[in-house]
Amino acid sequence: MPNSSDAILRDEEVDDLILGWLERRQLQDSLEILKLELESRGENVNTKDSVWERERNIAENGILVSLSANGEAKEYATQFRSFSQWVTGSLDSCRSELYQLLYPTFVYTYVTMIQLEATTSAQDLLTECKDFFLEQTTSRNRREIILKEIHELSKITSPEHLQESSIATNVLKQKVALTISSFTYELMIHYLRRERLILIASLINSWFALNVVEDFSPDMLSFWSAVANIDASGPVAPRGKLNLELLKDSDYLKYQELELKHKIAKMEEVEEESMSKAHISTLDSYRAQLAKLLNCGIQSSIPLPRRPALDEESIHSSMMNGEDIPSCAFASFINSYDSVNSIEVSSDLKTIVGGFSDSVIRVYKNNNLTELYGHTGPVYSLSLCDTKANLLISGSGDGSIRLWSTELMSNLVAYYGHMLPVWDVSFAPVYGHYFVTGSADRTCRLWSTERKTNLRIFAGHTSDVEVVAWHPNCQIVASGSSDNHIRIWDLSSRTCASVLHGHKSPITSLAFSPDGSSLMSGDSDGEIFWWDLARGSYHRIGSHRGPVWCMAWPHFSCDQIATGGNDCSVKLWDIKTDPSSSTCHTWTTKATPVSYISYSPKNILFGAGAFRAPL
Repeated sequence: MPNSSDAILRDEEVDDLILGWLERRQLQDSLEILKLELESRGENVNTKDSVWERERNIAENGILVSLSANGEAKEYATQFRSFSQWVTGSLDSCRSELYQLLYPTFVYTYVTMIQLEATTSAQDLLTECKDFFLEQTTSRNRREIILKEIHELSKITSPEHLQESSIATNVLKQKVALTISSFTYELMIHYLRRERLILIASLINSWFALNVVEDFSPDMLSFWSAVANIDASGPVAPRGKLNLELLKDSDYLKYQELELKHKIAKMEEVEEESMSKAHISTLDSYRAQLAKLLNCGIQSSIPLPRRPALDEESIHSSMMNGEDIPSCAFASFINSYDSVNSIEVSSDLKTIVGGFSDSVIRVYKNNNLTELYGHTGPVYSLSLCDTKANLLISGSGDGSIRLWSTELMSNLVAYYGHMLPVWDVSFAPVYGHYFVTGSADRTCRLWSTERKTNLRIFAGHTSDVEVVAWHPNCQIVASGSSDNHIRIWDLSSRTCASVLHGHKSPITSLAFSPDGSSLMSGDSDGEIFWWDLARGSYHRIGSHRGPVWCMAWPHFSCDQIATGGNDCSVKLWDIKTDPSSSTCHTWTTKATPVSYISYSPKNILFGAGAFRAPL
């Protein structure tokens, strides 16, 4: 390592800076005391204004750094290399904690060097570190994120570019929120002081919001991304009152109305003279429930298009009680286990759509196969809206979202906004028109099919947004993340209404109940939770052996929910009475993990997945 005295402040320079600062703040008593102390030690006292011309930054906690000395910018690269070598050779028990600091430290080092116009040194450091970070990252998704971010950083070669770059703007306006153990933190501070890595210490002091804890566990580790550097510290759920009521014209309220009218009509068939007191009491109760139901429902706070006409015949045919076990059908993709990323099926079960790793969307309809081209990365998510012009939305590893027509078999619109892969997309129930996306950039975004730019950006997760789900009233959206948390977003107020804590692994599936009062969630450990949104409580109802990839409620019942998992099984959970003691019925496939499941309007449970050939 070069002689640090060439760039880092010497003791007498630090004395000068402190004297100048005391003089500027007019702290005369402290100034005189320090002067006397320095003079008694035979040191020269200098409070000239020229001292201040050399100083551009005083860190919040007293770390002083000169940013105008010759060779200062290159010293950033030298100190980062030293810090990187120390992290790589650190104790095994601390290395994983320190690695999560290394990448954001590199990003801020690069941006700072660009600010100081040391482009050549910054580019050399970037080229050198690129392979290092890719080699140290075992996750394919994280490698893709780092590769894309480093590519974006390489385009920044001047201070002017920093103002034009969205990635640089985001980095410079937020702090890095990470958790680290007290032992590792003290070890790092001791090393930075011993080796006089003042520039790296200053960056960490200025741009990191470290949460130092005594009892550290591996699930506290997080992956920082430059494009979504959001400080997620703050209160937990519930933050505000959610309006969980359904819309006045919702299918579920219409179903309840028809069901009550059917019961009342059956009871009124009995002659009034022969009705017992219990019969009359029950009939009056049904009539009171119907009167109350007709006054239920809210008006939408966001503009919605005219909804399709209600199919009362379909509603009648799908009526069921909580004890019924539905018919179950399953479709398997053969010879495609490693390439199928997402599956979607139309409500009439006549169209199956698959998103593949080769960036192609394949539509299987009426015994015909049609391939849709447009994406330049793997297709990770699909959502059909076959109530409106048979539209299909897709999200890809190229960061784009595309709208397709399954009638014309062509791409209609491409939407851009996310900077990283789009993991999940979801059309608004019944109405279509709006859709929501979740991405590796840690944001959840609201879109309209009529606009090419997003309507809302919901930020707060500290890791990838893996799954998204709509509330039946179209006023609320839920997002599940790799940070193990679920966030509930209010579309009208544009805020996070609550954060749900309970899972200990990344969220892999979400589904709101038809009446909107509860939410079901599954994680990568196979755990399934039922959340009472009104009370803010939850129950664990069961588990799969491996990730829970999908879940679905019947259209008009809150007594059952079906889940599909990586353990090649579909499970039906009865949560009519007590969700914490639910029972289930299980169907198993031969060797196909279940990645898609849904109920048809006629109460047929349909699942799909890619066949996994035995080794």
